[in-house]
Amino acid sequence: MLKELLTEKDQKEFVKGIEVLDERCKKDYGNVFVECEQKQREEILIKLDKEAAKFPPNLWGIVLVEKPAPITFFRRLKNLTLMGYFTSEKIGKEVFRYNPVPGPFKGEVEYSGENAWSGD
Repeated sequence: MLKELLTEKDQKEFVKGIEVLDERCKKDYGNVFVECEQKQREEILIKLDKEAAKFPPNLWGIVLVEKPAPITFFRRLKNLTLMGYFTSEKIGKEVFRYNPVPGPFKGEVEYSGENAWSGD
């Protein structure tokens, strides 16, 4: 996913962010992130979420400030995690219900003159 979505520079920054996360986990819990207990991983992620700068205000993807702060490692990690979850085949098939057109197609429907919008 990283190679598909991030530039080479951003990929290197992301890997550096993982290294910094592992160092912090070693300092706080004595293990790298993936070897920490679930409760410890939750604690560090909540801390990082509170510490990380929020995304700049935007409207339909257009940033509304002239010089936004760079996206932090944690924001990028969270964004990629959520994207991977919500776009996975398993979740698409087993959790979400996709119905591109609500209801079946009916090519011929009887019309008796009633108002189609309000039913009056």
